[in-house]
Amino acid sequence: MNHNSLTGFLTIIAYEVKSCSRESYYAFFAPLITVILSLIVIGGILGQQIGKIHGVEYLRYFSTGLLLSCISGSCYNHIASTLFSMRYVAHFSELTASPMPNRVIVLAYATCGAITGFVVCLPVNIIILFLLHGKLYSWLLLLALMLFTGLMFSLLAYINAMLSKKFKDISIFENLTLKPLLFFSGIYYDVSSLPDSLQTLSYFNPLFYLANAYHVAVLGFDWSVKPVYSSAVFLFSALAFLVIAIKLTDRQELSFNP
Repeated sequence: MNHNSLTGFLTIIAYEVKSCSRESYYAFFAPLITVILSLIVIGGILGQQIGKIHGVEYLRYFSTGLLLSCISGSCYNHIASTLFSMRYVAHFSELTASPMPNRVIVLAYATCGAITGFVVCLPVNIIILFLLHGKLYSWLLLLALMLFTGLMFSLLAYINAMLSKKFKDISIFENLTLKPLLFFSGIYYDVSSLPDSLQTLSYFNPLFYLANAYHVAVLGFDWSVKPVYSSAVFLFSALAFLVIAIKLTDRQELSFNP
């Protein structure tokens, strides 16, 4: 990355972070309120009826899944809405017409999403730390997973924004693909409680490996599959999304009619 590309990369990040800070309620307080209500109603009240999973109170198990859901949702919504709005007003075409390589543009917005998601989820981490009495299995693994989750879902949001023709297309893609994959990944329940056929089907869901990694990092659970296999799924998914995002940017038309 040369000097001009680095300048453009840092400029995009600085602008988006500043833009996000101006909308502090929607970016920070709204997700926090949702997390608190979910912990009280689902984790607390319903959790008393569910009991324990692998010897862990359901409230703690649920809070771990809520962390993954929070960071993925905040990254996805911010990047998808931002990029589609830029396409809508033809600002994105001006950006792609600049000397900055398209791969730098993609990496800049993926980094913006990761930073946003990480900052938004800091209060959630504090809540989880309180529930776990200050004990986490691996802080280093959790931080790495949070950054990776932010990058991956930001790339997915980037792809969605490039393919969407209307604002409602963003929510359609999220509701029909991402949310089902997320809910069936085992973030809120134990996959081993499913019938054998559904357990086998879960292994084809890439978010299953991500959910398992969060439970390992926070609660110290055993890996459902070998860590090397999970890492391979993570890297392959991220590289595939990155390549697709760059290709879509290369093909992006200079004019966009909503």
